[in-house]
Amino acid sequence: MRVISVNNKMFSLILVSALFFPVVALPYDFKFSGRADYTLGGNNDLDFNKSTEESSYFRTFRVKLDEEVSLPHGFDLAAEVQINYNEGEKGNPYSSFNTNDDNFKVRKAYWKWKSQGLNVEIAGGFQSLKLPSVTFGNPLFEGHTNALNINAASPDKLYGQFFLAYPLQNDTRMPKARSALIAGAIMGIIGENFDLIPYFASAYLKHQTDSVFDWASAPNDDYSYMLGGGLASKYKFADNFAAMLDLIIADTNNTGPHHYENKGYFSAILLEHQIYSSIIGLFGWYSSGNSMKLQNHNDYGLLPTVGAETSFAPTRLAFKGDAANGRDSALSDTGAGTAGFGLHLKEIYSFENLRHVVRLAYITGTSVRQGEGTPAAVITQSPAKKRGEPGIMTNKDHAVEFDLDSIFDITDYLKAALNFAYIFSGFSDKEYDTDIYDIEFSLSYIF
Repeated sequence: MRVISVNNKMFSLILVSALFFPVVALPYDFKFSGRADYTLGGNNDLDFNKSTEESSYFRTFRVKLDEEVSLPHGFDLAAEVQINYNEGEKGNPYSSFNTNDDNFKVRKAYWKWKSQGLNVEIAGGFQSLKLPSVTFGNPLFEGHTNALNINAASPDKLYGQFFLAYPLQNDTRMPKARSALIAGAIMGIIGENFDLIPYFASAYLKHQTDSVFDWASAPNDDYSYMLGGGLASKYKFADNFAAMLDLIIADTNNTGPHHYENKGYFSAILLEHQIYSSIIGLFGWYSSGNSMKLQNHNDYGLLPTVGAETSFAPTRLAFKGDAANGRDSALSDTGAGTAGFGLHLKEIYSFENLRHVVRLAYITGTSVRQGEGTPAAVITQSPAKKRGEPGIMTNKDHAVEFDLDSIFDITDYLKAALNFAYIFSGFSDKEYDTDIYDIEFSLSYIF
């Protein structure tokens, strides 16, 4: 979704500039770091449709600059800006609340205060927020947004977090809204061999236009509410073996027609075993899909998502993970309405400075058919994902993805990567039954 971006850009620039001008007369420590990435790649038919025209070639140049100022009495100021240049097939994994195609964006601009006696930290401004996950990311909420964030920890390994977020602008992947307010509360219990992290989240949206995107489908000026929560849990059976589990459930209500409402659930499990420096992982997930009883909120459907910047990504091409640079997700931005299982092999070294990641996964849909009274974009006749829409697979569709990522550490500051992914498609609609691939070469300089 787009709102007027010029005003938001100007606001962000003022916010970043204001971080540094007040501190010139005060004693402070200044830290500066950054990263530059150049990616060259190609792919085919990311919408699984041979009849559409799209560029198969892309290149992306991205620079991220981080600044942090430490002031007396526990105050810090921090900012991160990003400059993008995209040519060809576009997509950006850092986009959720800051528009998809901006060449210049402010990803962080916030103040932070940490108490000297109590272990309490308060941050306000444009910052990164995410709900907990121990597997492959949280599809319910994850992104950069304007927020107030409070963290507290105790000596006996308990911690709590509360945040209140008000997005400055919303991307096409977030339900169209004139305004949005998001709140979350997290409680962490960290033991010697386990992590137990329950959490709660809620969202309130006032609609901007007649929207048929995801769960926020209602006439103009109507309101939508979302209540959700989950659990992220990890248990270490030994130093080299661990089990991880994510559970999410969420429900929505509208002031408009009730048959536009969604409620859904999500689960993911990951088992990892470390052998020397390498890691073997087995994983699986299941996210509810639309059924035949969706009308009037009678059954579970797609998991409502508030904002998913990198979201859930057990593989690199089908979903929108943080390993992607310069492209969109092929199947789903969030994993909602999908299920699957697979394995990965990480940190496999063929040479001292050359390591590899291998992934193989089977993916299918969990939606039965279009629910009566449900907006067309919630469950589409076409199972393939289109730009700016959720990816919808039915339980008659499947795909198999193979990934091979190779990373070469040239120096401590310079890295090269060659990433390859291939999806063998099995859509029931033969118009969309075509295999797709993606190959990317990138150079990264960290300074």
